[in-house]
Amino acid sequence: MVLLRIVFRALLLLIFIGLIWHYRLALQELLTSTAAKAKPIVFDNGTVRQYAPALGPAQSASQTTGQTPIPHGTLRRCTKGTEVSYANSACPPGHQEKALSSDKFNVVPGK
Repeated sequence: MVLLRIVFRALLLLIFIGLIWHYRLALQELLTSTAAKAKPIVFDNGTVRQYAPALGPAQSASQTTGQTPIPHGTLRRCTKGTEVSYANSACPPGHQEKALSSDKFNVVPGK
């Protein structure tokens, strides 16, 4: 009877040690984790980048007042210094989007 208890306790000890060994990486990460919590994911389907003028990193689309998103395919005038370019998508980095009067252009759809 005493031998059976010793064998049973030894078996439980081996199972416990085996479980600790199996989950050692997760336990190590849990015990030594000092990293800051991950930042929440902010949903952006591209419309945030379509507001004119371009928003700074501290602003969000919800903080703009009286501005509506520019639809895709709309002609945009992008300036950088004396350089001017026209695009139907967001202006490249470093360029500023300027107002564009639509009566000067005829946009012809592609073939």
